[in-house]
Amino acid sequence: MRGCMKRYVWVSSSEKIAVPQCDGIWIGSEVCDEFLSSPDLLKRMDFYASAGYQAGIIMPYLTPEREELFISLLNRLSQPTEIVVNDVGALFLTQESIHIPVIGRLMMRQMSDPAILSFYHNQSERLINDGSGVSKLVHVDPPPPLTRHLVDSPLFSEEAAAILLSVRTEVTVMMDWLPHGMPVRIPDHIRVMLNTEDILVSVLPCTDCRTCPAAETLVGKTRGLYNIYRKKNICYYKRCEISVSDNEALPSYVSNVIISNPDAMTE
Repeated sequence: MRGCMKRYVWVSSSEKIAVPQCDGIWIGSEVCDEFLSSPDLLKRMDFYASAGYQAGIIMPYLTPEREELFISLLNRLSQPTEIVVNDVGALFLTQESIHIPVIGRLMMRQMSDPAILSFYHNQSERLINDGSGVSKLVHVDPPPPLTRHLVDSPLFSEEAAAILLSVRTEVTVMMDWLPHGMPVRIPDHIRVMLNTEDILVSVLPCTDCRTCPAAETLVGKTRGLYNIYRKKNICYYKRCEISVSDNEALPSYVSNVIISNPDAMTE
């Protein structure tokens, strides 16, 4: 798969972005439906297509208000389009259309809590008081069955495969590149698009757009080790701020990656 790997940039704003050196664009948000009601969405899709980029859409989880907008979008897209879905309702609606569903991060439910990361990395001997006096706490690597449980997704199960493959013979999923480990292998019917930047921690309820922080905000640290950020309703930490092996390689089963785009410029 590595020979045909494609590089994508994720554009979450409503602006047209000139993106250098990539194969495709993802437009949208996992939590915000602002772009869904934008009359310029299809124009932006055409803009990227005319520039030679493969363009797809990232959908937030569906609410009753968003469902009507989503169905309208499916009907307005005249060409088969890859759509990242983040709930079962959007998955079934997309499967019933001409479009191609991609399983999003919210559905993959990877174990990405920073507490798990600290359990795997940078553990040194610590002194603790266990009630009977001071003892030395020494980190021991977790057993292999626990490691497999933490790095595999529930969607890799046979039960999930029966649902996902009811329409298609192959399924693409979006996963975060977790520093504490990735699956050694995945089911043959799954293709992986790897997000190499932020690592999802949690999603906050959608409330008032006027108070939703569009800019990245530092909201705290976990055990004094990892910075936790918020942007809109997503909380995450950054892979680039985590100490990992310099020779760490992408998993061999990855077919597409989402890269950063520091040089993007608004037209």
